[in-house]
Amino acid sequence: MLCTCLELFGVGHFQWGTIGSFPAQWLKVRLDSLEVVDLDPANLEDIVECYLRLVLRLGVLPRLIVPMESLVLDITRMLQNNGTAIGQHVTLVPTAVSADVPNNPAVDHDQLKVFFTLKD
Repeated sequence: MLCTCLELFGVGHFQWGTIGSFPAQWLKVRLDSLEVVDLDPANLEDIVECYLRLVLRLGVLPRLIVPMESLVLDITRMLQNNGTAIGQHVTLVPTAVSADVPNNPAVDHDQLKVFFTLKD
């Protein structure tokens, strides 16, 4: 009996951005590279990698796009319950990358960290 194990490595990142003409900011997952390790014959490895990249970029990753506003659950009510006086509408603006926030968004310690600036 022949047993074949497929090793697959992928590298990606998160990025801010808009989608089409929508002005809202979205958190998007991007694929940087994909590698299938030692699949014989070599041209089969290239075909499988190409197919997997296509499936991920066109089928899987677009479904992982999240609007920034939905990352914070009812921020207005939470702030009002804690005694912070704010208006009826709060705008979430992605915090610019700086010395205080070197990576935004960031994946660290098995957590997705997104930093916002609240504008009343």
